[in-house]
Amino acid sequence: MGIYKQGNIFWVSKCIAGIQYRQTTGTDKKMEAVAFYERWTSELREQIRTGKPPIKQEQRQEPEQITLLELIKTYLEFTNGRLKSHSSQIVLTKKLLQIFGNIKINDFTIPVIEKCSRILLSKVYPLPMPIDLQLFLKECLQRL
Repeated sequence: MGIYKQGNIFWVSKCIAGIQYRQTTGTDKKMEAVAFYERWTSELREQIRTGKPPIKQEQRQEPEQITLLELIKTYLEFTNGRLKSHSSQIVLTKKLLQIFGNIKINDFTIPVIEKCSRILLSKVYPLPMPIDLQLFLKECLQRL
C-alpha cells in the first residue's frame, strides 16, 4: 500500500504503467487514509482504463541543462578555501575543459568518454598522467 505520513497528514501514492500518482488524503487518521487509498486507486484505475484524464498526476520537469564550464565554476567556488589542493584543481579542471570542451553534462556518454580516453592513452594530447590513471583508463576500455 502506498500510504505515508508527511507531517501530520497521510498521503497516498501509486505507480501505474510507470507513472507516479500522488495525492493528499487530507486526514491524520490511518483508517480514513486506508479507506481513501482504496477508493482513490479504484477511481484512478477506472479513469486510466476508460482513457479519461487521470486524477492529479505528478508532472516531472526536465532537468536543467548544465554545461561542464558551469559545473567546474561551481566546483571551484566550493573548493576555494576548503581544499589545500585547490590550485591543482584549477589546473586539472582547465585540462578537462581542453579535453572535453564545454559540452552539456547530459551529453556525457560512454562513446564521448571512450574517445577522450583513447586520445589520452595514445599520448596525442600533451597531458602528463599518473600511471594509476593510465591503468584505470585502460581497464575501463577493456571492459567496454
